[in-house]
Amino acid sequence: MKPGLVRVLKFAASFVPLFAFSIVVYIQVLPSYERLVLATANRVLALFTPPTSLERPPDSGWVAYVAAAAATPNSPRRLTAWPEFTRHLVFLSLALLPALLLATPAPWRTRPLLVAFGLVLLWIVHAMTLVVLVRGKLCLLGNPGSFACLWMLRLALASGQISAAVLWGLLTWRWWIPRRALERGAA
Repeated sequence: MKPGLVRVLKFAASFVPLFAFSIVVYIQVLPSYERLVLATANRVLALFTPPTSLERPPDSGWVAYVAAAAATPNSPRRLTAWPEFTRHLVFLSLALLPALLLATPAPWRTRPLLVAFGLVLLWIVHAMTLVVLVRGKLCLLGNPGSFACLWMLRLALASGQISAAVLWGLLTWRWWIPRRALERGAA
């Protein structure tokens, strides 16, 4: 068997149980992680005009608000709400990325560092995703049918599926592309 195929098969064999374990951990850490991401996103959302915020009431999905000082009778304080499952669409990568990074054929000493760095990057991506989600909805309310506003919302909602793969690829490409191929390309 070719070394590349062996590497992929080893990855697949280790990814499946790691992903199952990662889902269990995801369910446990999601409430705390979500509070951290919401706090970060709200600090950024407060910098825009009008200032907005995103909250998660108990037993509900996210609710976006316009700052009380910026609300008017024609523009109420409550901006929009998203259903409960939206948080899993956005945060799906929190379950996927650690399993991908731990299954990568990198040296064992390197894998925990990849996970730590990857989770910090993912936290930033998730916070920015929530900012784009709220600002995209506000944009759409001001410009109904706007392609740019709709694109912002769709990108934010698809980020849970995309961000783990993108971060994994950026952090681990060097263990997937053989050095000989890189050297041939440079020559």
